[in-house]
Amino acid sequence: MGAIPRGAARALVDDAEDVCRLCYKAGVPITIDKKYPDEIDPETNMIRVGQISKQDLTQRGFSLQRTSLYSRRRALAEPARRERLRSERGKVPAGFVLKGVLLTRVARIHNIVDGTGAKVFSVYATPNDESEAHAEILFDTKVPNSEFLKWRLELRDALGTLQPVTVLPSEPRSLRQRLGDFCQVISALLCR
Repeated sequence: MGAIPRGAARALVDDAEDVCRLCYKAGVPITIDKKYPDEIDPETNMIRVGQISKQDLTQRGFSLQRTSLYSRRRALAEPARRERLRSERGKVPAGFVLKGVLLTRVARIHNIVDGTGAKVFSVYATPNDESEAHAEILFDTKVPNSEFLKWRLELRDALGTLQPVTVLPSEPRSLRQRLGDFCQVISALLCR
């Protein structure tokens, strides 16, 4: 499974799905601005707003995991994977610790709209070599620089507060379970 090439069509994640953002603490500054060793603001128990970068929302994508395809086991293994990647790049160990997850329903993100009623953010399924569950948040429309902070705060609020990693399923849903869910949706649509 390879990463989705730039410019390729991306599939929107359904509003009914839950997504999570893994949040870390480390022994060295790990935030985008390199000021904090912790991605979570201790006063609000929410992600530091500076962690939601314009570059992520306009180009790279703000990374999440689709919980139906993800597991607690994989989340707990992620700090070791991050340390291995740092080592391969010649960086000093950071001492990553998974603090928890931000867990939200995709509809909370998709329901953020501007003054005209246009959706501000979209959540896309972007499976890659590391995770079939990978997803990304991107701006849905061109956002003026003057409004970036406003929308970043709205997104932070939609992501919610830090939850223990135990809120994630111990194992991802099986293909059989996912196909059963899909068949139920199709059946419901056909019976309308």
